[in-house]
Amino acid sequence: MRPAHAAAYRMRQFWVAVRAELGGWRPPDLSAYLDAPQQALFTRMTRADQRHSVAVLRALLGERGSDAVDWQAALLHDVGKAEARLQLWQRALWVLLRAVSPRLLEWFAADRPGSWRYPFYLYRVHAARGAELVRAAGGSPLLVELVRLHDTPATEVSEPDLSRRLEILRRADGSQ
Repeated sequence: MRPAHAAAYRMRQFWVAVRAELGGWRPPDLSAYLDAPQQALFTRMTRADQRHSVAVLRALLGERGSDAVDWQAALLHDVGKAEARLQLWQRALWVLLRAVSPRLLEWFAADRPGSWRYPFYLYRVHAARGAELVRAAGGSPLLVELVRLHDTPATEVSEPDLSRRLEILRRADGSQ
């Protein structure tokens, strides 16, 4: 994505998140996609992340070749962010630092429980943490891998079916 497009995309994401948090958005009934333990995970996410995940699901529902596991991954791919509980301004700072100074972002994301920087660390490792949460909730091994790898570059995944599913998930995630 070109820098100008990335900036516009991030600004749109920010305003959508603000509207979701402040506008009283409520998720639809997801029992057709998630079992009870998975729904409990989903409800731990911020409203903005829930709204984003539902939008990713809607984008995936129109994708040829997607199935129930892909739909679950759409809804749960960011569940690891729930523990970070970053405020909207902190998320904006995260996005800015990621674009401007990844080294400074690494400093912010310190693995020191109790530190003001620890939530940034949890945000950085949200994919791995989300996979652990999904596994503990009884998610299938494939679902766990989709959540764990959703931020991993496609070139780093060698298994063809998993790579294909991740590409579909990333495309839907990137469009929201």
